[in-house]
Amino acid sequence: MKLTEIFKRLFSRRSNTVVLDKDKLMHNKPINQPDVPDDKSIFEIEHIVNIKEHETIISGKIKRGVFRTGDRIALYNPTGSILKAEAVIINIKTSLVEVNRITGGFNADFLIETPEGCPKIETGDRVYKIQEELKNVIQ
Repeated sequence: MKLTEIFKRLFSRRSNTVVLDKDKLMHNKPINQPDVPDDKSIFEIEHIVNIKEHETIISGKIKRGVFRTGDRIALYNPTGSILKAEAVIINIKTSLVEVNRITGGFNADFLIETPEGCPKIETGDRVYKIQEELKNVIQ
């Protein structure tokens, strides 16, 4: 008896069986993985804690995209029209663990290294990941 026949007999005995199409499953994207490139990643700041002169913890929610430790980020005002500063993510922490990568939909704390003379970061400000191509132009 083939394995497929065994599964058919096993599942045919159950009343609430859901039939899944293998081809459709392979083409669907995973749950909680937005179809957004890294350069469109957005993090909205809800709380700010200054640790040292050039280190700040920003807490908030990732609206979309992916952030990783070591990413260069741009801090903007809430409307996204005024660039306040550029920074680097040193550490990412969720409510339970420290992680190296986090995706949209989660709350997180970022420890960031801010440049000297950085304007005040405020609640509601937004963080955008700097595109890979722009990193070479900025440096």
